Amino acid sequence: MIKRHTIFSVVGAVAVSLLLSNVTQAQIASAFVREADALGTGVVASISNTATNRVGGYAVTLNIDDGTSTISTVYGDAAGGAPAIMRQEGTFGDLTQNNFESFFGISDSGQVSYSASTDNSATGSTGLDGVWLDDVVQSNEEDASPAAPGEFVSFGSRPGVTADGKPFWVGGLTDSVGSGSLDRALYLDGNILLRGNDNVGVPEPVTMGGGIDFDFRFSAMGTNYISPIDVQAASTEDLVITVNGTAVSPGGSVMREGSPLPVSLGGDGVENWDNFDFMGINEAGDYFVTGDTDSADTGRDEFVSFNGNVVLREGDMVGGLILAGSIEGGYMNEDGDWAVIWDVDNAGANVEALIVNGDLVLLETDLVDWNGDGNVDGADSGFSITNFTGISALTLSERDANGNVSAFFTADAVNDNGLDLEGAFSVTVAIPEPSSFVFFASAMLGLFVVRRK
Repeated sequence: MIKRHTIFSVVGAVAVSLLLSNVTQAQIASAFVREADALGTGVVASISNTATNRVGGYAVTLNIDDGTSTISTVYGDAAGGAPAIMRQEGTFGDLTQNNFESFFGISDSGQVSYSASTDNSATGSTGLDGVWLDDVVQSNEEDASPAAPGEFVSFGSRPGVTADGKPFWVGGLTDSVGSGSLDRALYLDGNILLRGNDNVGVPEPVTMGGGIDFDFRFSAMGTNYISPIDVQAASTEDLVITVNGTAVSPGGSVMREGSPLPVSLGGDGVENWDNFDFMGINEAGDYFVTGDTDSADTGRDEFVSFNGNVVLREGDMVGGLILAGSIEGGYMNEDGDWAVIWDVDNAGANVEALIVNGDLVLLETDLVDWNGDGNVDGADSGFSITNFTGISALTLSERDANGNVSAFFTADAVNDNGLDLEGAFSVTVAIPEPSSFVFFASAMLGLFVVRRK
């Protein structure tokens, strides 16, 4: 279990989690938009990913069906108030937007960074892939790349934005207009940070073409970024975790596929890092990574790590339930709080769970506040979670004045009559600071606590 600025040993994390299990599980998940809701000129047809900012703002990408077409929409409120439509497809100069990618970001002031497919009326080109900040295109397919003279943009994807409005994304580069991608680059505010053939502190350079992985994250102000990078090595050892363009080496071993997971970080002495999935980084430089190892015990290979230390892994107990299966979503906020969607064994069934800082918050089958009034009651028609959804739909707010965070996610839910719909939800979770009880429990169990700051 992780508290801000405190890292418990692996044994300690599990034991204290057992002692404090179910502390957070009584929280209510409230839907703020639902499939089939009337919205704008139509009804909500589908719901995608969520985003948050530093000031309590939140949003979700969704599609609205108006009877004749599907309209890509960003819906939420940058100041944390009642949700409303923040952005929809439009025409700007020669470019007419058709649809949005599900990935996006919102700044503290409410700017939206997103990827839109466009048609260019001046050239006749259609389906161009680009990145936008509000009404202004940042990078568009077929355009010359200002950051790479002599090269052209082939795509723009996975956009986000810093708290103060600097967009970031992964973009493709090619040597002629309309050609397929020859390389990828990671951009911040129009500048290339990493691309193929760059050196990231390991013997092999970044792979040309597909070396920049899509699962990168930036800190709130863009000071730090974490990116899994594919280098020119065998497929069993080619993915490397980098921070600010340089491979990280927690415990003295490079965090890359095929490299040892040190015992000091929670390894079993023979296992290696194997795959990496979700990650995050904050302005202080703390980083969060999920993935799995090549452990011979496949019931122990999935992990959550914080600054390289394995703080939770498959087979551990959370809320009295055993973690068993894959992590399907993960996020870390600026305060170092983290959340994951992870499978657990519950009464013989494998179900998904929302876990925040090592504590169980929600389970598949839990009842939800479907109508968003803050209560779970008869007015919600018995809606309960059947599946956490989205490619990367889990996000986490910063701590509020009361020390609470809000987790935002998407999920399918079914009611008493079998009606199955998707919704976007938030759940508020109290984050306790390390207490005398925790330290007492640690002492009783002979646990060693390491303070990072």
